[in-house]
Amino acid sequence: MGLFSKSEPQKEKVSIVKWNDVNTVALNSFNTDGIEFSNSVKMTVEANQAAFFATRNGIIKTFNEGSHPISTNDIKKIQDGNVTVYFITTQTIPIVRWHTGNVRLKGGEYEISGTYSFQITDVQAFMDNIVLASDVVMSETNLFKKIEIFINENICKAIYESPNKVEDFIGNSQSLQEICFKNIQDAYPKAE
Repeated sequence: MGLFSKSEPQKEKVSIVKWNDVNTVALNSFNTDGIEFSNSVKMTVEANQAAFFATRNGIIKTFNEGSHPISTNDIKKIQDGNVTVYFITTQTIPIVRWHTGNVRLKGGEYEISGTYSFQITDVQAFMDNIVLASDVVMSETNLFKKIEIFINENICKAIYESPNKVEDFIGNSQSLQEICFKNIQDAYPKAE
């Protein structure tokens, strides 16, 4: 024993894994830095939420509303960083603002902006096609950026393919919304 010893920082003991902010958070991964799970840890999923244990290869467990025990084996996988815990809200996310920089459309430069709302209704498809298909651990910021790029691409495509001038859409965004919505539905039909 020496005169000086380096001690490990104390980790917070966690007995409940949950995410409280169901109204504003679309997607969040549970941060395990600086925590240690108790032996009887439970997953608590609020109303209008879903939770997942996921690896880069896919979802390994799904949790719906309620309180669920977490096995010792799963605790080890989470603490070792082999499993990410995601919480997703299934409530509508209202009024998200977006904009493009200057884009060249039909011979002119325009800045396009607006707002949108969205709701995740098929959490399994959302996890498979958006979250787990990402090259990085998907955060809420990354999700909104991905949606913004998707919206920008669809709006620009709708304007380019339309016989109308860009100026025709300035006072009539409703027709542009309808064209974009139809294009999105055609490109991504609902699963039967």
